[in-house]
Amino acid sequence: MKAVVGLILLAICFFLVCFGNLISPYSYDAIDLMARNEPPSWQHLFGTDDLGRDLFTRVAQGLRLSLFIGCVAAAIDCLIGVVWGASAALLGNRIDTLMMSCIDILAAIPYSILTIVLLVVMDPGIISVIAALVVSGWITMARLMRSHVLTLVSKEYVISARLVGAGFFRVLFRHVLPNSVEIITTTLLLTIPQAIFLESFLSFLGLGVPPPFASLGRMVQESLSALPYFPWRLLIPAAWISIAMLAFNLIGEQWYEKLECRNDSLT
Repeated sequence: MKAVVGLILLAICFFLVCFGNLISPYSYDAIDLMARNEPPSWQHLFGTDDLGRDLFTRVAQGLRLSLFIGCVAAAIDCLIGVVWGASAALLGNRIDTLMMSCIDILAAIPYSILTIVLLVVMDPGIISVIAALVVSGWITMARLMRSHVLTLVSKEYVISARLVGAGFFRVLFRHVLPNSVEIITTTLLLTIPQAIFLESFLSFLGLGVPPPFASLGRMVQESLSALPYFPWRLLIPAAWISIAMLAFNLIGEQWYEKLECRNDSLT
């Protein structure tokens, strides 16, 4: 049931992202001072902001940006984490200790502080935001993957493969990765909403993607002072951030519960 609700919410998000600009005739950066702070109506489905810009197209643009950055950052996190964690577990001994020590050192630095510092140093843009989110976001995946692979290397088929001379890459691609798809998918689904939230938070602080791009977090920040008078300006973009995060969380939780049930049945 959770997955069904999550898929419906995700489908609504992608519908808005793909067809939002076709539904509304307005551009996300078109200024119309004669239509400032209008409430939601058939002319402006989500109302307008203090510059008369149509919030429907701006929310569609901001949601597109959040989903793109969130999905790309989460995918890169999982890729790095899978390679790092699996390599540490398979190589073992001193290499494992060295690689996990690097993770411990990086994890000692608060994630949000490291991300903010990198964005202050780098030029603003989508690539900079993704790079800042990835710099230490892969640590959780690496630790989970290492723990999972350590249980796999004790399996008979992995031991047999090594005894007949299977190398690192053969064991990795033939035995480890095919048996790690579920845990990788679950972690990916649960990482995406974290990346979406952090991107919105950075945009709220003014460290995200710069104008003229519309960002949901920046829209929330710009509407704080207008909340008592024009509440739709804050509530609508905040609601879409929550919907996008909830969709991935519901799907990820359902997948995790399925994985847990399967593990319980095997034991």
